[in-house]
Amino acid sequence: MGNADLTVLALDVGTTAVKAGIVRGGAITAAASSSPLETSTPADGWVEQDADDWWAATVEAIAALPPADLDDVDVVAVTGQMQDLLCIDGTGHPVRPVILYGDTRADRELGELLHALPDWPHAVGRPPDPTAVAAKWRWLVDNEPNTVAATRHVVFGAGGEVVRRLTGAVMCDHTTASTTGMYELSARSWWPPIAKIDDLPVPPLDDRRPWPMLPTFAEELGLPPTATVVLAPGDAAATTLGIVGTELDRAYAYLGTSGWVAAATDALPDTDGFVLPGLNADHWVVAAPLIAAGATVDWAREVLLGGIDHDELDALAKGVCAATAGVLALPHLDGQRLPIADATARVALVGMGRSTDRAVIAAAILESVAHALRQLAELVAPEGEDFLVCGGGSRSDTWCQTIADVTGRTVHRTDDEHASLLGAAIAAGAESSPRPTTGSFPPDPLHHWAHRGAAAMFDALGPALRLTTEGLADLRNAADDTVDSDT
Repeated sequence: MGNADLTVLALDVGTTAVKAGIVRGGAITAAASSSPLETSTPADGWVEQDADDWWAATVEAIAALPPADLDDVDVVAVTGQMQDLLCIDGTGHPVRPVILYGDTRADRELGELLHALPDWPHAVGRPPDPTAVAAKWRWLVDNEPNTVAATRHVVFGAGGEVVRRLTGAVMCDHTTASTTGMYELSARSWWPPIAKIDDLPVPPLDDRRPWPMLPTFAEELGLPPTATVVLAPGDAAATTLGIVGTELDRAYAYLGTSGWVAAATDALPDTDGFVLPGLNADHWVVAAPLIAAGATVDWAREVLLGGIDHDELDALAKGVCAATAGVLALPHLDGQRLPIADATARVALVGMGRSTDRAVIAAAILESVAHALRQLAELVAPEGEDFLVCGGGSRSDTWCQTIADVTGRTVHRTDDEHASLLGAAIAAGAESSPRPTTGSFPPDPLHHWAHRGAAAMFDALGPALRLTTEGLADLRNAADDTVDSDT
C-alpha cells in the first residue's frame, strides 16, 4: 500500500557519503551521491565525524539531482546512520565532533552505569556495550564538562540531524532510539532511569510526523515551499523496508564483507536476534548479524586457494558439495555473535583427507557461510519458504545455489543498490512495490539431503571446539604480551 502519486526526495545520510534519490511509484527515477565523508580517529577507540560535513554532503547530493525533479517533490524523507551522539548548543550549532556508533572509548563508563543500574540490560532487551549512547554521554560528563554545560539538545542519528536543520525540530525515530541502549522495546519509549542518571536531554520520539520545512532551506535546495519533511526509521529498518517492503516474515540475507539475515514481523518477538521497532507498534524488524561473510570467502581465496579471483572460485566450487565429500567448515573469521556469542570462534575445516582437493575446500567455505545464514534465518523467520539475497556476494550464482541447497529454500537474488532510499520513501507514505529479482535458485534435492544431515553437525561443531579456540586465544594473547614486554 501507499500513495503511487507521491513524489519523495529520499536521503540516506551514511557513514561514507550521503545518497539522494527521487522516488515515484515505488521506483527510483533519479539518484546521486555526495563526495566521501571524512571520519577521524584521534585516539584509540575514538571514531568521530563533523556534523557540518553531513549537511554539506546533503546539499551536494541534492544539487546533483535534476532540478526539474526537485520541483515536484511532495515530501523529503530522511534516514541514516544510527547510535551517534551529537551535542547541540542553544544557538543550534554542534558543540564538538559527533561521537559515532562504532566509538568504544566509554568502556569504563559503561561499567559504572551497569553497576549503578543493574536492571539496565533487562530493560532494554540486550546487554549494552561501550558503544551505548548513555556511556558516551557519561564519558563527556567525566572528560568534557564544558561540552556538557554547553549542550542544550542531543541528536542520536545522522538522519535526525539533517531533519533538525531542515525543520528546526529535534527528534529521534524509534529505530534509532532502540540502538542507543536507552530504549525500552516493550513500552516503545525511553527507559527513564538511564536517561535521568546523568541528565541526558533525550529528544522526543517521532512517529513519522510530516514537518514543515524552513523556508530558507526550501529555497536554498530548490524545493517547493510546500514540501514537508519526514524522519524515516534509521538505516537498518529503512533498508529492510526497501528490500521486502511491508511484507512480514520474509527473510532476506545481505552478503557483503559482513552480513546479516533480517525479516519484519507484526509483534514484538521473543528472539535472540536484534529487535528494532519499525514503522509502528505492529511492525518490527528482527536482524541477526554475521561478523564475516564475504571476508571469510576472500580470506580463503587468498590464503587457502592461492590467490584465485571470484570467478575462479565460482568455477571451482560450481556443482561441488563438500558435505557429500565428508568435509565441513566453520566460517567465523573474526568470532561469532549469534546464535552463540563467542569472540574466540574461528575458521575450521573438518574431515579433510588425501582425496580433498581445492574444489572441495572452495565449496566447503561457501557452504560454511550458507550454514551460518541458515542458523540466523531460523532465528528471524523459521517458517519462510524462500530467501531473498542481496549484496556483493549475491552476484555469485554458485554462492546463491549453495545457500539454496543448504537452507532448502528457493533463493531469489534482488538488487539492494537503493534499498535505504526506497525504504525511507515507503516510511513517508510512498507506494511499496516488490523488488525485482535477477535470478532464482531452487535447492538441488541431493545436495539439500546432504546438508540436512550436516546441519546438526555444523551446529554442534562450534560449541565442541570452543574450549580449544579459547585456549588458543589465551596462548596467542600470552605470546603477544611476551613480545610486547621484550620490546
